[in-house]
Amino acid sequence: VQDLGDNVGRSDAYREELELKLEENQRQQDEMTNLLSQFVETQGKLANLSLEYEESCVQLQSTQVIQSQLTEELQNLQFKYKECLELYRNAQSEVNRLQRESFAQESSMEAA
Repeated sequence: VQDLGDNVGRSDAYREELELKLEENQRQQDEMTNLLSQFVETQGKLANLSLEYEESCVQLQSTQVIQSQLTEELQNLQFKYKECLELYRNAQSEVNRLQRESFAQESSMEAA
């Protein structure tokens, strides 16, 4: 009878331990499900960010090409501006020279 009582006590202890382990198992399964859900969500975010990164790289490359073209165009315009400025100054000098000559001729005609 004592053995039977001991066996029932051990059986109850095993049952309690089994229930605790089942509860722990369920909690771990719930946590795994939650983590898996977070993982899938994170993978989706990573895919979106990777796509955005690739698009940004393409835009950056395009912007760099355009910037290079604009820099070259600016340099060409600066060169043309310098040429025009030099032509303008030469024309101004020529006008001044012609005005001096004209003034000198008028002065010499008036003096005569």
